[in-house]
Amino acid sequence: MSDLTFIEAKCRAERIYELLEDFDRPVENHPCLPLRPVRKAVALSLGAIAARTDLTLQTVFNYLAWQYPQSPEIQRALERARTKLDQKPFWIRSAAPLPDALATSDWRIEYDFSSFMQSLSSDRSHLAMVDPEGKLIVRNLLYGKEVDHRELDGEQIRSMAVAENPRRLAWLDQGDKIHSNVSHSTATIHPGETNILYHPEGGIIFVNADAALVCWQPQQQETTIIFADFPTPIHIFRFTHDGNHIVYAAGNSPAWIGIIDWNGNGWNVANVPFSGVPLVDLDYDPQTQTFVLLQKNRSVGILNLEQKVVTQQIFYEVEVKGKSLELRHVVP
Repeated sequence: MSDLTFIEAKCRAERIYELLEDFDRPVENHPCLPLRPVRKAVALSLGAIAARTDLTLQTVFNYLAWQYPQSPEIQRALERARTKLDQKPFWIRSAAPLPDALATSDWRIEYDFSSFMQSLSSDRSHLAMVDPEGKLIVRNLLYGKEVDHRELDGEQIRSMAVAENPRRLAWLDQGDKIHSNVSHSTATIHPGETNILYHPEGGIIFVNADAALVCWQPQQQETTIIFADFPTPIHIFRFTHDGNHIVYAAGNSPAWIGIIDWNGNGWNVANVPFSGVPLVDLDYDPQTQTFVLLQKNRSVGILNLEQKVVTQQIFYEVEVKGKSLELRHVVP
């Protein structure tokens, strides 16, 4: 499935959606396989692929070459694809990341019921929703397919999280207990906190009763401390737009903003104190180690992780409502 020439053959045979379902089965059962970025590249390039299936190999190559240059598995797949592409009379190779490469991840899907709570998976491929009666449905956002459903006590749910494997769910009840559908064990969150995330590596991230940021793996009943004495309360706690990092803003006097990521062997945490105007949202660009800050004074600021100061700021006259900030790439 990581053979890009096979993907091109399947798309040229007009079996694109069948291909995506072929990806979903192994990705759900083995989320660490290198198929995940390839599947994401195909999904986010659907518009271009559907318009010109004969250019599938070139399209997927250009996406992967810039979005996942650090993966050895992807590099080997790209080398094989490059050999095939060089045999063509001509082909176009992107010399820079494609503008708005992730814009096609925005899909409009209408549902036939209301929902008071939603949760996106880290790769934004699945959405979990709960209605006031406690009915939980998980849908694949690409083609609207229902992949899981269950009955819960809606009045008891305070927050929830869904993994990239959509059959892994976690939810927080009114008694500060975190539950998972893969185990009968529970974990206790810090009083007053509601933020939980389901990391791609299979762990549930939250601040526990001892004020430590932890990764809890309910199936193995193992808990790993990521950050002891984590600042509270948490104001912002979410995945970045690429799904590979967690950004947060937490604490008061001082407040802290930071980035959390998994390097394959352990957790990395980097943070800086922040005393500026309260934030509405933030995102992070790992290439330039830069935060972009959406602040309540109707401004967007740029903060470098090393310099630890806001270096640029733009003000807007229109009030920003909600959280919709994404950082594609920042050039200092």
